[in-house]
This record gives sequence, C-alpha cells and structure tokens, in this order.
Amino acid sequence: MKTAHKYISIMDYNTVLGCLLRLPKIRYGKYIHYRGPTRSFPLSAYRSKAACLKAAIKCRDEYLTKHKSMYLLKGPKKNEARRGPVKHSIRNTTGVIGLTITTSYKISGEYSSMVAIWSSPTGKIKQHRKCFSINAYGEKEAFLMACRVRYKHCGTLIVTDDEAIPCIPDVPYILED
Repeated sequence: MKTAHKYISIMDYNTVLGCLLRLPKIRYGKYIHYRGPTRSFPLSAYRSKAACLKAAIKCRDEYLTKHKSMYLLKGPKKNEARRGPVKHSIRNTTGVIGLTITTSYKISGEYSSMVAIWSSPTGKIKQHRKCFSINAYGEKEAFLMACRVRYKHCGTLIVTDDEAIPCIPDVPYILED
C-alpha cells in the first residue's frame, strides 16, 4: 500500500463513489487499535476523485498530527523485523523462549520432539524450525541440541523458568525474572 493512501479506501462502486477514511485509535501518541474514527468523502460533495482523495489525506494528516502519531505513516525499515518484542507465553513448558515440545500420536506409538523456532532477522521475515526427536536422543540431549541451534541463529537464549528445563544449556543464556 502506498504511504500516501494509508488508512484511505477509494470507493468506486455503482452506488458509492468517493473515499473512506478509517483512522486508527490512538492514545498518548501510541497506536492502540485499528478501529478508530471513520469519515467518508463522497464524490458528490467534492466533484472529482482527486479532490476527495486530497481532502481525505488532509483530514488524516491533521488527525495524526493532532495525536502526535505521524510515525504511523512510515512503514518499518527495509531490514527491520515487523514483529514486536519476544514475550514469554504461559503455554511454554520448556522454560526457554523459542523452544517447544511437540507430541504426535501414530498407530505405532507416541513421538515427541524438541523444536527450536526462530525468525530470519533480515529481508523477508520467515519463521524457521528445527526438530530433535526426544525418542531418538533423549530429553536432555534433544534439549541441548535445540538450545545450540536457537543460540546459533538468534545469538541469545532466554531462560524464563530454570526449574522447567531438563538441564543447564551449554551455550550462554539470559535468566529472565
């Protein structure tokens, strides 16, 4: 989407012609929610599509300037991750951010694996994963292998619950409180 038309929809239907401005909800200069005030700019009031669009852009810019949120028009930098900071999930039972245990049930039995998950830091954001079988390596060795891979690709290992981990990782880690 072009930055010039962000938050603006151009309506070109049989019954409705003009622009629709959908602004984000902002509080204290921070983006709160995507559903904020809405305003329409009908073609009948402005006589041309260009005039509708110009009025919608002016209204949007005034709103964002008033709320000190013009930064919302700028997208993320080219190599900047579009996701927020890494947070601890209460569903994470491994004790390390980015490591999970998956279990699958088949006719021949139950299979568990330790999975390391990370995102590529540059270019197109893509999530990667590497699985280590608990049945083949054992819980401790699978955990250590997953920690090594996660550390190799992320550079940091964050331990959120030191009582939940099967053993101390053999790579540098940060203990989160």
